[in-house]
This record gives sequence, C-alpha cells and structure tokens, in this order.
Amino acid sequence: MIQHNNVKGGSQSYIRIHNYLIGQQIGKGSFASIRIAYQMNNKNPLAIKILSKKQLLECSKGETIVFNETILAPLLDHPNIIEIFEIAESSGQIFQVMRYAENGDMLQYLRKKPITLEYAVIVMDQLLSAVEYLHSLGICNRDIKLENILITKQGNIKLCDFGIAAFQGDLLLNNNCGSFEYSAPEAINSKAYCGFKADMWSVGVVFYSLFTRKLPFSNVDRGFDYSVPIDYSTIPNDFKPLIQSLLSIDPNNRPLATDARSYPAIRNSTHEKKPPLSALFFDSQILISQTKVLTKLSQVLNVPYTDLANRLKSESLKKERLLFQLFNGRMEKDTQTSMFPFRRNIHIASGPQRPMISNKHDFPTHSCAILGAIKKFVIPQKGTISSAITLEPIIVFHEGDNEHEIIYDCFDNGSNSSLVLFADEISEPLSHRIFDHLASQFHK
Repeated sequence: MIQHNNVKGGSQSYIRIHNYLIGQQIGKGSFASIRIAYQMNNKNPLAIKILSKKQLLECSKGETIVFNETILAPLLDHPNIIEIFEIAESSGQIFQVMRYAENGDMLQYLRKKPITLEYAVIVMDQLLSAVEYLHSLGICNRDIKLENILITKQGNIKLCDFGIAAFQGDLLLNNNCGSFEYSAPEAINSKAYCGFKADMWSVGVVFYSLFTRKLPFSNVDRGFDYSVPIDYSTIPNDFKPLIQSLLSIDPNNRPLATDARSYPAIRNSTHEKKPPLSALFFDSQILISQTKVLTKLSQVLNVPYTDLANRLKSESLKKERLLFQLFNGRMEKDTQTSMFPFRRNIHIASGPQRPMISNKHDFPTHSCAILGAIKKFVIPQKGTISSAITLEPIIVFHEGDNEHEIIYDCFDNGSNSSLVLFADEISEPLSHRIFDHLASQFHK
C-alpha cells in the first residue's frame, strides 16, 4: 500500500511502501517502474522495481514474468547477477527490492564515453561468467542487452531482468521474447531453437557494441536480411574472431559461454568449464530430506508440501528441481554469511525499539494454504506481505495512523502446519486477528 503522506529525506520527498521509503524513478519498463529506495532506519540505497498486477494480467506472458521476477530471479546467486533481497505484494502491485547499481547501465555508460580495452575485457569476462552460470543450470536469459547490464560503484557488472527467462532442460525453446536487435536470427524466425546458442548471439551483439558503441544490426524485424556485411573495422584484432563466431548465422558455429571464457584474449587462469546443465543436482533423497526448504518452496509455488515432494522424486528435468536446488543454496548462504545488506529489525518509525512477542498456532492444512489465507486477509485491507522467499518475511498493515509490522514463519508438520507470528506489543492484537481469521477458515 502506498502511503500518501510524504517523508522528507534531505531535499527529496519519499513515500512509504511496505518497509521502505521510495524516492525518485531511475528506470522504467513495460510493466514496471524502478525507483531508489531505503529500508526504514537504514541509509544504504536500494532499488525497487514496482510491477503492475493489472498490466501483467493483461499480458500474454504475464504469468511467466511474475514467476521469473518473484521466484526464479531472487534465487539466483552469482557475483555478476543482480541480487534481489525481497519480494512483496499489495492489492495492485508487486515489489522487487534489489541492489542499487550506482553507475547505471551499460547503454548509458557507452553513450557518455568510449570503453577502455582493459575495462572491456573485464566486462566481457564477467558477462560470460554470469551466462555460463545460468546455462549450467539450464536457464536461458533471452533478453541480454546493454540496458540489462548494470554497473556498480566499483565498476563490476550485474546482469538483470529475468522476466522472460526460460528453463531449457533437455528440450528446445520456442517463442522469441527479447529485443529484435539483440535476438538471434533463429529465435526470431524459427519455431524451435537452442536457447543457449541464442543467448550467445545476444552476448556477441553486446561485445560488438562495447567496441563500436553501436549495434551490428538495426531496424531488425522478421525476415531481416542478415547477409548484410557487418563492419568489424574498429574491433581489436584479438577479439574479432570471437565476436565473428558469436554473430554466426549458424548457431552451431557459436561458442558456448564456457568455451568463450577460455578465449585467449579473455582467458581466466582459474576458470573451470561449466557446460550447459552441468550444475543441476538430482539426488531425490537429499532433496526431499531438506524439509525447511521444501516447505518454503511449497508456499512460494502454492503447491502442497506432499505434492511438491512427489514432483521432486521425478527423474525428468523439471523446474521444481532447479528451484529447490537454488533455494537450498540460497538459504545455506543466507544463514551462514547473511548475504542480505540488512536483517529485519521490527521497529516503530516514531518510537524506540520494543520487545518482540511470539505466538504460535497449529492448523490442519498445508502451509501454502495458510499463507494464501493470510494474503486474502491482509491485502484487501491495504496491507502488504513479503514472499516466503524472503529471509525474514513480514506483514505490514496500515490502520489509521498506525503502522503494524509482523514477522511470520509458517512450516509443515506432516498433514498439519504451524504458524508463528512475531510482533511488538502494539502489533500483537493484529496477530490475534490473523489467528482468529485462520481459525474460522480451517478449524470448522
């Protein structure tokens, strides 16, 4: 829920959304705006992507975009992929909180000045490293372009925007989704194509643009004539063969990301090759033994715990297996190193820290049903709720001039589930109202 009372911060006005102060717009997409943001009582800047539920519902790819932006992207863990810290939703919007890249995107950078050869090599290796990681998990980005390569204060790159990504597994992809100027010919004109090789064409377009500050093809549409010669005159000789191979019309002639990283002018001495699908993990017994991850993922996917466990036992390359593997790795890293830039610190914005009170209740249903019922209770009353994918998910409830915040934890116990709510003394009555609502739903 967007609060209309502005909170002043320096010379800029902010509005309150969920647990954040939201400032000026720094980017815009087809279904979203991206704004600067700060967590309450924290001075470190973040970026928040605000997606419109209405626009997504009206889009043929809306369901895919929501899945990728709220489930897949937050679980990715690579130094050159943008970190997503929280997913939350209100009645009309989805909020994706991510790292703020102080130096904008690569398109803006190249418009201002040419790139040095030394920095170009760094960018190329970092982009290839991110793509190699994705492909090793069977994920094809399908929208690699200059605008989706962000630059941090230190100059490192972060690949972003996975809204139209796809899991290829052992099948070919169909339906081109990205910008035509960056899309491989076969992704535009063929019914089925290899997403890994199509991504490498896009990488080739980016590499070409790093040195020329222009695209190799413009005004691309279906039936475009790719036989038009490309001007490679300004490409350094050490990199020309690589870029020419990446922009091969025949996808079989394009190198994979893991092979391109071994190219002499880029080669990293510590690089160990990771071919597509090589990082997927398939020990079903270990998968279903990780009950905490399994119960969280069931809530995120809105699939009952037992049904999800059965899906994970399948031998086929399914998205559920990939998500479980990513989620398990993310939770291990979160608990060991606290990769989040902040930990939840329930507070009252206008007052001092207060002690937390926990309440726990059991229900005769799966945890995904409990979470769904909480959303139906909170969101229509102008509240917001974090996804279970968040390290410490919270419910934020606006009631008059009061702002209530409650940390929640929901988990399965066989055919039953337990819900624990943590709140201060001001918000504890809301906890009891939530429990009363759930009791009326599930204790009939």
